[in-house]
Amino acid sequence: QYYEKKATLRASEVKPKLDSFLVGKLGIDNIKETWIVKKNEEKETKGCNEEATEKNNIALNYKLRFNVKSNNTVSNSIIDPRNAINAMYFGNMVNGTKQKEIKKVYKETIFNPQNVEMTVICFIPELMETICQYVQEFFVTENFGTRQSKGFGGYTVISIGNKNVNLSEAQIADALCKKYGAMKCYKFDGGVNSGEALERIRIIYSIIKSGANYGYTKPKLYRRSLLFVYLKDKNKFNNGKGIGNEKAFLKQHGMAPKVPDYHKNHDGEDPRYTRALLGVGDTMFGPKRDEKVTLSDKNKIIKRYPSTIFFKIIGNTVYYVGKRISKDILGASFEFSSYYQHRKKTETLKVPTIEDGVDENFMDGFLEYCKKELNNQNPKEGDSLNQFLSIILKKRNLRVEIQEAGKHG
Repeated sequence: QYYEKKATLRASEVKPKLDSFLVGKLGIDNIKETWIVKKNEEKETKGCNEEATEKNNIALNYKLRFNVKSNNTVSNSIIDPRNAINAMYFGNMVNGTKQKEIKKVYKETIFNPQNVEMTVICFIPELMETICQYVQEFFVTENFGTRQSKGFGGYTVISIGNKNVNLSEAQIADALCKKYGAMKCYKFDGGVNSGEALERIRIIYSIIKSGANYGYTKPKLYRRSLLFVYLKDKNKFNNGKGIGNEKAFLKQHGMAPKVPDYHKNHDGEDPRYTRALLGVGDTMFGPKRDEKVTLSDKNKIIKRYPSTIFFKIIGNTVYYVGKRISKDILGASFEFSSYYQHRKKTETLKVPTIEDGVDENFMDGFLEYCKKELNNQNPKEGDSLNQFLSIILKKRNLRVEIQEAGKHG
């Protein structure tokens, strides 16, 4: 439960998600009244049912328990301490006087393969059968805990009762596509263990969203953001002009530090808050106060917009899909503020819109483009993915290929 340390699967998170998943699969009209927890019974399991009550106004009539059957393998770093779990896992982001002290400590990572048992307590046979029917698909399409979209907190079902079970690759791809409204599911080799898979995800995701620049490696590594390059395509976006990005805009307006040969937005490229299409945080750039840019939705509607790329680690394979872009984020105005060089500046940018050529299906075309560029051994703007992986993971001549795992339907 919530008070137990080192737990990633908690009934208080898993049950409302499973409730929501089952209601979505069956349809609200097909949920029998006897399956629903009555209002006066909800108090007993309020922690387990808050999210389900909020999303579906119902909680299903069963309980969950989790038991760890063997010792966990605990690690507090991944691959390289400079790129450890702290680089992608936000669990150490805290406020207050102890912020600097706590941020020095890397978050612990727990690997516990094939040793977690989930018990379903249900006295309605038909509901129990339904849970058993869909529980594999549910765990394939969900992660739990912090940084879920980046592959953390992933589990899959290996047995139901005394029966060993597994889904085929086609079933996994179809489940992910259906859950997130994606046209295609992609995959790549995750390496020898979950730690390496998480590091591969981190490198790939950074190249896709913000670009990657490693000054400490030999040789130094650089790759421009695939998102920025894609949106500059004049044949696709902004009525033949292409779309500029917020990173170049903020540098050009003296709100962030410039580096030699940084990429500028060209004349005619109306700048937009482009990386919002892949998720919205509350800060950008460096950790120093005068290098940090804060941002917020001007209309106070969007507090957080989670990543639109979902990664799932299953065995030695990493699967990923692109979610549909929310109508709420398209065209939203964000205010950017900085204290760069001790001068406060504020600017406003909008997220791309349908008029710019960006709609709810944006991720389908974008991830197909990313597949091609990530597999390109001689990219125009920077080093290849395999150069990054070989040097950072210290595996000579490592070759990783992005492949199509399956399509919706």
